[in-house]
Amino acid sequence: MIFKIFIFAFLFREDLINFKNGNYEKIIKDFKESILYYDAIINYAENLFKNKEYKRALRLIEGYEKNFPSYIIPRALKLKKEIYKKISEIDYKKILKNLIKNYPMLLEEKEIDFIEELYFYKGKYYFLKNEWEKCIPYFEKSNDNLKHYYIGYSYFKIGDYEKAISELEKINISDGWYYEKAKILKGLCYKYLSKPFLALKEFFNVSFEYEDLREIAMKEARITAIENGIYPLNDEFKVNLREKIFIDYSLNNLIEIPENEDLKEEENIFLLYIVGKSKKDKRFFEKIFKIEPLSFFSVKEIGICLEENFENDNYNEDFLILAYLDLKDAFEYYLKRINDLEEIINTSEKLAEIGKFYYSLKMARRGYEILRKQNVLCFPKKILFLLFPLPYKDFIFEKAREKNINPYLIYAIMRRESEFYEKAISPKGAIGLMQILPETFKKIDKYKNYSIDSLFNPYINIEAGIEIFSSMLDSIQDTVLTIASYNAGIYKVKEWKEKCIFKNEIQFFIDCPYEETRKYMFRVLSDYEVYKKIYQ
Repeated sequence: MIFKIFIFAFLFREDLINFKNGNYEKIIKDFKESILYYDAIINYAENLFKNKEYKRALRLIEGYEKNFPSYIIPRALKLKKEIYKKISEIDYKKILKNLIKNYPMLLEEKEIDFIEELYFYKGKYYFLKNEWEKCIPYFEKSNDNLKHYYIGYSYFKIGDYEKAISELEKINISDGWYYEKAKILKGLCYKYLSKPFLALKEFFNVSFEYEDLREIAMKEARITAIENGIYPLNDEFKVNLREKIFIDYSLNNLIEIPENEDLKEEENIFLLYIVGKSKKDKRFFEKIFKIEPLSFFSVKEIGICLEENFENDNYNEDFLILAYLDLKDAFEYYLKRINDLEEIINTSEKLAEIGKFYYSLKMARRGYEILRKQNVLCFPKKILFLLFPLPYKDFIFEKAREKNINPYLIYAIMRRESEFYEKAISPKGAIGLMQILPETFKKIDKYKNYSIDSLFNPYINIEAGIEIFSSMLDSIQDTVLTIASYNAGIYKVKEWKEKCIFKNEIQFFIDCPYEETRKYMFRVLSDYEVYKKIYQ
């Protein structure tokens, strides 16, 4: 009964009623403190534009734009662009120039021709859209120092490796990060041209000064060495201790660590795990636990520390309003500004109670971030269950067990695929909770005659996702590789297996050729371990 009263309390808020009814002007006049205030302003401006009241819409935006929260600004700029298009050619061209420099994805392709010069930014517009052939001519017209990097990268993506190398060689050492990144690209070009020794030379030549790039280069060097049966360590290649440990492990060489090296400052949990296993020293696992207490390594070797829940019932109704209206951008913007841990956890719990698991998870993650900044390693039970919820439990357990799959693995995949957002659509067009591509959906016999929109139905989406995962598992006969296949595709994973890139799960965490798949696989398996620990 109390819960129902709580639901009705926020459903009858006047600002919510007016917002739902499209009475945005009322909110602007009477609800200046409402969390819906700025959304009402931009929605009202858009309505004015639709009614061809262009100047009123422009005055409204310009009257408030200095105070707009960051998530509103792209919508405001896009609307201003459309208004100027109707009322002022000069201002229209000015705002197009502003957008191509700062918000290029707000432009339509046909608007590129209205912009004079700015060839470098025109090239970047197509570059960001992965339209490599279209971006090259614009970069070639540009006088920007970095044009060679972008042209070289584009030729690399097209597959013209000789031209890519030729352009990348023109990058100046003063260009710093781009100069070092070019070495990795040249290395990959040589690798695909079947020149592995030249590839290795480029990879090992990346400067230690750029840690992120050096790490990528070492990963590519290890994969190249594995694929070509080369052990690349000789006097020509300079490596530090941590790199040598990774290389030795990847190539199944004996790992040797000097006695005076205790790796006290090391933060890479993969390296710590390798050394911990090699030395059979639990202290390395304890260090991992302090760095990432919910990682695969931590949970498997140490476990999870739980404490009793605190008792408190204060929650923030505004976030329930934003979730109810599905205002994702506003929700995430205001979430960054809340720091009361008890309020965060209780609001997350209320969101879960009304079935808004995506928003509940976002809120719980905010609480987790606060706890980690305080170096907390033992978590209230409540926040763990909110971070790892069980929506559609009976259905998922039934369908997963029909396929002999642990249902907690399905939850781990769903959590990473969509964060439990039923309306999720990826840039590649994958839909719903299990992020299923329409063409894959249509290959399932049961769903051949279903519309693509059926994927927004959580029950259809979940059952189809379990069917796809089960089919991959039957084909590849390995859970870790099946998880990788769900992200990268089964044919690519089978290719990696044939090239001996997969020797064991730890090595695959480190050397999986696709960075996205590597992170995805590790996170899914981490979540899977957590689900099993807290529920089983």
